[in-house]
Amino acid sequence: MTVSATAIKGDMTFSGSATVNGTKFTESVHTEIDVQIAQGCITSGTLTVTVSGSGTGAVNGAVQVVWTGCHAFKVRNA
Repeated sequence: MTVSATAIKGDMTFSGSATVNGTKFTESVHTEIDVQIAQGCITSGTLTVTVSGSGTGAVNGAVQVVWTGCHAFKVRNA
């Protein structure tokens, strides 16, 4: 992750697995951020979080926050 007075940019993934009563599942959470900052406020860019898995009980999905101005953003399924 890189952070400066004018931007934040980074990419991170967390993965885990579990076995319950002989059934195994895995999950991964991936986050990616690339935003620009002016006067302490995010003015543009995106934050995307993706969840993916396999096995019984695993889930898949994604959400994205898109900034279009200071305190102005949209949240959508990605």
